[in-house]
Amino acid sequence: MFDYQLTRINHPGHWVNKDASAWAKSYFEEHLIGLEASESDGTTVKIEKVLSVEGDVDVSQRKGKVLTLFDVKIQLEYIGKLYQECCKAIVILMANFY
Repeated sequence: MFDYQLTRINHPGHWVNKDASAWAKSYFEEHLIGLEASESDGTTVKIEKVLSVEGDVDVSQRKGKVLTLFDVKIQLEYIGKLYQECCKAIVILMANFY
């Protein structure tokens, strides 16, 4: 007869790991560019460009559980207007974005 306990020891749960870095960069470009926030006093900011996305974005599966890892540094360029004054292009760096 086949012993199930021995098969569990010899064949542990599978670990599947996929690199999702390219997908994440595309997602950030699609969803962040054009994102805008404003206040009632005329202050506004708008993301113009995703300059770089660096780091690891992984999707893993272990024993039927999906695990995601975002260890990303994103550099964005945005324009801002303060109290109806002229816009300026500014670069923001979001390091260790989890």
